[in-house]
Amino acid sequence: MRPLDLSGATDPPEPIRPLRVLALSGGGYRGFFTSEVLVRLEAELKCPLREAVDLTIGTSAGALVAAGIAHGISAASIANTFREFGPRIFPASPLNRVSQLIFAAPYSAEPLAQAIDQLLGEAATALMRSSPGNLAVTVVSQTASEARIYTSGEFASVGRGDLTIKEAILSSAAAPTYFPPRRPGAETLVDGGIVANAPELVGLGLIHKLYGGALDRARIIAVGTACPPAGRPALLPGAFSFASWMRPSRNLLLLTLEAQEHLAATIAADLLGSNYCKVDLKPTADQATVMGALDATSKAATETLAAMAEIAWNRKRAEVLALLT
Repeated sequence: MRPLDLSGATDPPEPIRPLRVLALSGGGYRGFFTSEVLVRLEAELKCPLREAVDLTIGTSAGALVAAGIAHGISAASIANTFREFGPRIFPASPLNRVSQLIFAAPYSAEPLAQAIDQLLGEAATALMRSSPGNLAVTVVSQTASEARIYTSGEFASVGRGDLTIKEAILSSAAAPTYFPPRRPGAETLVDGGIVANAPELVGLGLIHKLYGGALDRARIIAVGTACPPAGRPALLPGAFSFASWMRPSRNLLLLTLEAQEHLAATIAADLLGSNYCKVDLKPTADQATVMGALDATSKAATETLAAMAEIAWNRKRAEVLALLT
C-alpha cells in the first residue's frame, strides 16, 4: 500500500472562539452595586474589561456602566462616579414622593448628563454609529411603542446609531415616574428597562445577528443591581388605584423591571446552561429598607451595596472567571 501523501495537507482550522457578552441591568443608584462587582472582576483579570469581552450591553444605570467599560474606563472610576454624582442625580427631599405620585417626575436629567460628561469626556458627544467601542444600549420609543437598540463598534450594523452616546444613556435611564422622557428628535424615548431591564437576551440576539449561529459560542456574564428583595407581602383584595400601585411595597414600575429581569435570566440559563452566569444578590428585608427603591444614595445605602457586591462576587467568582479566561 502506498504511503498517504500529506504534502498538500493544510493546518487544522483554529477552534471557533467564544463570543463573550457582559450584560448589565438597570436599577438607578443601585448601579453602584454593578460597578463594585466589576471592580473586583477587573482586579482579577488585570486588564480593562473591554479587552475581555466582545460586547458590553446595558440598560438604564447599566447603560452608563456599559459605556464606560466599552470605552476602556476602569470599573473603579465608574464606581467613583456613582459615589460622587449619586446624591446630585437623586437629591433627597420629602417632596419627591408627592411629586412622583401627583405632579411630575421628581428628578432632573441634568446631573446625570454631567456625570456622563465627566466619565466619558469627548466620547459622550460621538454618534453611536461612529464610536469604536462594542457597546449596546436599550431604549423604548413611547411614540412607536417598540424597543430601540443602539449599537456601536463592530455591532453598529445590527442596531441603530443615530443618537449620541450621551443621549442614548439619558434615554435608556429615563425611568417613568423618576425622570422626564427624552425627545432628541421626532419621537419620545424612555427607559429601556420597560422591555429589557436585564439585557442579556438582547445581547445574545445581537451576536447571533452579527456572527450567525452564535448560540453555541455565546458566553454571557450578567450583573444585576441587588434586587428584587427576598420577598414582598401578599396583596389583599381591594381597590387598587394608580397611586396605590406606586407605593413602595407595590411599585408597579419596579415590579415590571424585576419580573422582566427574572424572565430574561431564566431563559438565558435554559438556552446557555453553564455558559451563562448571573452575579446578583437579593437583599434581606433590612437591607432593602436601607437601599430604598432606585434613588437611595445615603452613606448607609452606598456601603450596603458595596458589601453586597463583595458577597455576590465571592459566590460567583469561579463561574465568571471560567467564562472569561
